[in-house]
Amino acid sequence: IEKWGEDALFKIESDGGGRIKDVSEANERNLITVSGVNGSKHKMDWRAAISHTVMTNAAKLAGYREPIFSITSGYRSDNFQKRLWDQKVAQVKKAHPNWSDSQVEKQARIWVAKPGGSRHRTGRALDLKIDLTLSNSSKNALVLKEKSTFQWMETNAYKYGFYNYQQEPWHWEYNP
Repeated sequence: IEKWGEDALFKIESDGGGRIKDVSEANERNLITVSGVNGSKHKMDWRAAISHTVMTNAAKLAGYREPIFSITSGYRSDNFQKRLWDQKVAQVKKAHPNWSDSQVEKQARIWVAKPGGSRHRTGRALDLKIDLTLSNSSKNALVLKEKSTFQWMETNAYKYGFYNYQQEPWHWEYNP
């Protein structure tokens, strides 16, 4: 309790369940560093980290093995999110050079949140490895939703406080 403060132990969203509504920047004292895919390091809220560990242990009991459900992305600063946003906007512009800026932004927002609006900034949103052969990308979203790993997450993740962003089968938010 000394490290995080009494309110940090229990303060998640009061209504809970479903996607994160309060996208306030994570309190640095609530973030820990965890290992992800291929030994990558990711910051995330310690409560989400504990729940993710319990959930992945349950998945192992169900027959799934690492790196399935390993973390590919956790907490993101607004500066990092801006880089992702700018990349997606450039990608959409390249694919649709005649589109207006508003059309480009509308399409980009399907896959990437604008800086300041990403749930990753809370430290409670995670991108997970769903398949060993397919990357987490918009072109693979429909196929990833058909995988048994995604089906397992859809059936079980809520038990551990995680909810999916339906556009991205790899994106899960901790909001018990």
